[in-house]
Amino acid sequence: MAKASSQKLGVFWLFFSPVGRVSREPFWLAMALMWTVMFLAFYVTAGNVMSAASPDTPPGELINMVMQANAILPMMVFISKWFEVALITKRLHDRGWSGFFVLLVFVPLLSIPVTLFVGLQPSEQGPNKYGPRPNSVPA
Repeated sequence: MAKASSQKLGVFWLFFSPVGRVSREPFWLAMALMWTVMFLAFYVTAGNVMSAASPDTPPGELINMVMQANAILPMMVFISKWFEVALITKRLHDRGWSGFFVLLVFVPLLSIPVTLFVGLQPSEQGPNKYGPRPNSVPA
């Protein structure tokens, strides 16, 4: 497995690669950015749909209308889920845990608690099998 320290770490690595470790601050900033972009995309699309929908439209149908009204929204949902998987995997690695546990975010009632738990845990001190401690200066 390639260590994250041998790569140039940047925004692409942060959002797309599940390799390496990330500390709490960049994790929460990246999650907040992702959630903000998704919220704005849904908000704008939902506003347009709601203004055209009748007041008695069932909620399930409204969700379908929102997803159909913006052709890139379903792809954005898929991409944001990958971002979430990559970020949470790196946080799990930061604690010295297997990235396999990221599968828990696909369980509807566990997604938010797992994200909070992983995001609030402090970093494991020193290097581990997933790389050097995040935010450390290489020797």
